[in-house]
Amino acid sequence: MAPLDRSATAKPIRFGVALPASWALRAAHLGGGGNNGTIPRLNGGIMRGGAPLLQQGFATYGSDSGHQAGATTGPSTTRLSRTWATCS
Repeated sequence: MAPLDRSATAKPIRFGVALPASWALRAAHLGGGGNNGTIPRLNGGIMRGGAPLLQQGFATYGSDSGHQAGATTGPSTTRLSRTWATCS
């Protein structure tokens, strides 16, 4: 998705969509806040009790908001060091 900003430094907005096997006519936007910079895991099961949103029939979607983060910069990346939020 192209950004509205047409400057040479503007970044594309990457996004993802996950569709359930049986749609319940509901959708949920995931990510944002401290997760900007990565496309969130779209199963909707992170930090939630019960079945993941995708298994409940929700279509899920999210984007990196045009902020491409490095491989280990936030909580939504895989194999993240547990020291990212610690202070010394």
